[in-house]
Amino acid sequence: MLRNLKRHQKHECGKEKSFGCDMCKYRCFRRNVLVLHYRKKHPTVEAIVTSNCFIATAEKCT
Repeated sequence: MLRNLKRHQKHECGKEKSFGCDMCKYRCFRRNVLVLHYRKKHPTVEAIVTSNCFIATAEKCT
């Protein structure tokens, strides 16, 4: 629990949300939360996550 507080204070507290959805106005602090948002709210979009970037493609690859 202390670890979560430390992360919050270091990365989130008083800062602007870093990650935003290209399809709507949703913004969040963490990339993994944005990936979950894409999967839940925009299921026709495939989220491709690499170590340094986040790319949302228009349609799922088959």
